[in-house]
Amino acid sequence: MKKKITKIASILMTALFILSTLAVLGSCSNDKTSSKNKETKKYSAGEESSIGHWKVKPASVEFSQSLSIGNNLSTTLDDGKKYGIVKMTVTNTGDEDDFFCGMAEIDGELVIRLICDGEEFKPSLTMNNEDDLISCKVAPDGTKDGFLAFIVTDKAAGAKECALRISLGDKVVEYDLGK
Repeated sequence: MKKKITKIASILMTALFILSTLAVLGSCSNDKTSSKNKETKKYSAGEESSIGHWKVKPASVEFSQSLSIGNNLSTTLDDGKKYGIVKMTVTNTGDEDDFFCGMAEIDGELVIRLICDGEEFKPSLTMNNEDDLISCKVAPDGTKDGFLAFIVTDKAAGAKECALRISLGDKVVEYDLGK
């Protein structure tokens, strides 16, 4: 009986994760203008920059087949896919509570991409993880350490170069995350 309940809970958690991911696919992701025509300021991992009312300081990128989602649970991707996990610190310098990466596609929202050897990936919502910056509200003058997760190909996970690109309007910042 306990195994059956555990299996049902696992199926429900997986379904919720898939639905949450689908709900977020459009958020933080639809850049209506190419960043190639925008001025890009380049930084290294560990350097802080400002974009909009955010200070951003990515530390590193790591790749893993699975990701902890809290409550002693984890999610594992199918073969050929990995999570690209970008650890970072963000500070809200604005006057109101705000999501670092909003849940809806709205003009004025940050557009975030992980780029590995020229291949671009959108952030993915991780279910029920308090350190996931895509689902975290930050108070004015508040700072949050956390991560953004990207579902990438095995080829991208083995890339020699990775960068995090964040754009807002005509401003673009790009961080060399190395490998």
